[in-house]
Amino acid sequence: MPKIEVDEGDYNRMLALQGVASRIVADPKARRKLEEAHKLVDPNASTPFLDQERLANEPLNVMKTELTDQIAALKKERDDEKREQTLASIADKQAKAFARLKNEHRYTDEGVEAVRKLMETKGLLDVDDAVAIFERANPPAVPATPAAELPVPLGVSLTSTISRIHL
Repeated sequence: MPKIEVDEGDYNRMLALQGVASRIVADPKARRKLEEAHKLVDPNASTPFLDQERLANEPLNVMKTELTDQIAALKKERDDEKREQTLASIADKQAKAFARLKNEHRYTDEGVEAVRKLMETKGLLDVDDAVAIFERANPPAVPATPAAELPVPLGVSLTSTISRIHL
């Protein structure tokens, strides 16, 4: 092997670097970081320690991915069930409230449909709230009062008023 001349300063720096590299390679954590750094600057570089670790962890990573997917699917299923239960509960409460409107409050089918339409338009879930808005917007008609039940002004007798009407 041919010999080359090396400056003493370069030689000392090379020895120091070799000492540091030897200590890095001797420590497993440091060696792993060194191989990661090597892979960072040269993606095609051979990194035996990282490659061995990757091969050993590959089955675990696959299982971890599968478990994560299963957990996500279970959470979604549970959330969907909760949503369906909530929707069923709301629908049941609404059905009971509409039945109460028909039975107790004497609403007609058209009145119930008008309340339903108002609920859809306003985005309401509570039937009682919709009824309150509906009744405020559509007050019941005042019943007609017969003439015999009309109040008589003070100082006027009912008989004189009737006799004037017949004349």
